[in-house]
Amino acid sequence: MKKYLAIVLIMILILTISSCSTVDYSSESTAKIINTPNLDVETQSPTYEIENTVSEPIELSYEIKNTFYDKLLGNDGVVVIRHEYWQPVFDETSEIAKKINQVFKSEIDDIEFTYGSYLELESYNNGDTYEYREIWGPGGSLVKYSLKYSDKGVYSFLSYKEVYDFGTVYMFNWGRTFDKYTGKELKITDVLKLTEDNIADVLYAEHIVYIEEFYIKEGFSWYEREITSDGYKKHIIDNSGVNAIFWLEEDGVHIFYPERDAAGFPSEIVIPYSRTDLVKEAFQ
Repeated sequence: MKKYLAIVLIMILILTISSCSTVDYSSESTAKIINTPNLDVETQSPTYEIENTVSEPIELSYEIKNTFYDKLLGNDGVVVIRHEYWQPVFDETSEIAKKINQVFKSEIDDIEFTYGSYLELESYNNGDTYEYREIWGPGGSLVKYSLKYSDKGVYSFLSYKEVYDFGTVYMFNWGRTFDKYTGKELKITDVLKLTEDNIADVLYAEHIVYIEEFYIKEGFSWYEREITSDGYKKHIIDNSGVNAIFWLEEDGVHIFYPERDAAGFPSEIVIPYSRTDLVKEAFQ
């Protein structure tokens, strides 16, 4: 009898200890991470990949401002040569704005104007002295940027540049496109499905088709003579690389080719966003 009683007491004791060690986690609402010094971080820590930290880019404010002005006066005090730049200047409220401003600032920093050659040419026509502004007109340049596109996470600016070379006016376009998330300036290969190896040949073929369809058929017959020359082909290929001049507008990707020489003509082609064979998905 005593033996059976002892067994019963031992069983009751075991059940009591077991029920006391049960923990109820239902009251915990927040999971906690406990630091374990001996944990092998290299093999056991989870890896996180963040594709986008923000769903929408921050819209930055800017103004088109006169960022550079320089002039050379003639003997009578009249401006003979003038250089003038109007560029976007962003409010530097973020690192993104500072990056974009630095790109435009470097454009000004790289300007090198020399006026000596103009001043040396004061004699004309058998030694008679004239002021060049009266014979050829003023010299210099005017550059002015405007925003052409602000969608798909980018700002795309176009500058219209006129260069006055004493009687001859050269018109030149330049584009700058920036990622709104990072401030990075994009290359054309960031927008088009092209590589450094194939971009020149592909854009040359696109260029010829576009010129034939939108220039020659519209009556600009001089382009027909231009595009058949070897010099023109070389010029287009040379300007169709990864540093091609481009910008974005509502109708597509605009690519600009400056005139080949004084007798040539500038040209511009447009690749619509609907060209899924060429335009990257982010810009379609």
